[in-house]
Amino acid sequence: MSLASIGYINAHSLFGPYARREYFLADANQVSTFTNSRRHIRLRGCYDSPGMRELLLNIDREVTSPGFTRLKDDGTTTVGITSRDGRRLVIKRYNTKNAWHFLRRSIRRSRAQNCFEFGLELARNDIATAPVVGFVETRAGPLRGRSWLITEYVEGSQCLSYVLDNANQRQAAEIAARLEREFVKLASLNITHGDMKASNFILRENRFPVLIDLDGMRHHRNDSTYAAAHQRDLERFMKNWRERPELSICFTKVKW
Repeated sequence: MSLASIGYINAHSLFGPYARREYFLADANQVSTFTNSRRHIRLRGCYDSPGMRELLLNIDREVTSPGFTRLKDDGTTTVGITSRDGRRLVIKRYNTKNAWHFLRRSIRRSRAQNCFEFGLELARNDIATAPVVGFVETRAGPLRGRSWLITEYVEGSQCLSYVLDNANQRQAAEIAARLEREFVKLASLNITHGDMKASNFILRENRFPVLIDLDGMRHHRNDSTYAAAHQRDLERFMKNWRERPELSICFTKVKW
């Protein structure tokens, strides 16, 4: 079996019987794991439903369906919007560029799993991020293949475009203060993002930031590796404002 494909799997053999009562009683922290020789799935209990199980079983078919609105499609990822159970969802499929990239990724924790686990951790620590729903991996023994992450869709504007195109200096300072609170929480956990572009924050209607794209997020046990990665995050974030010194001054005051 190709690790890039899923193939047919019987729903009952993977998930077991669906218990409607358990779905309604599940809390947000309950995570179920469903696995066999070909597929590994983790799903938060509060999202479990027959419709969600069908989506997980046929996730690549969903990505190619007419109802899937693509936002991005390149050699690295395919991202788009779909819906289930009255919720708008984002599916992010992690692609492999070539055979070497595939082999290198097959023995490491998948990017979908990394995003899922950090999404749970950020939520536990009151750091706003897109609510994670679950993830799917194809597997062949110990080797991991293609993976998919599912999150709830967050309505809002990209922080970068909003600040550059719409915000005045007072609004930029307000957004900077709110970002500072998130940065301080991340620092207290020795977590770095790995791609700290302003476009990786979504501003909701009230201009409160939501952090997305957790692919490269890392915990650091070593202070020196944390300091180096933290500095890279800072430099990447400040790079956004180089052409707008009147806005840059708002973000240079942010404490990390």
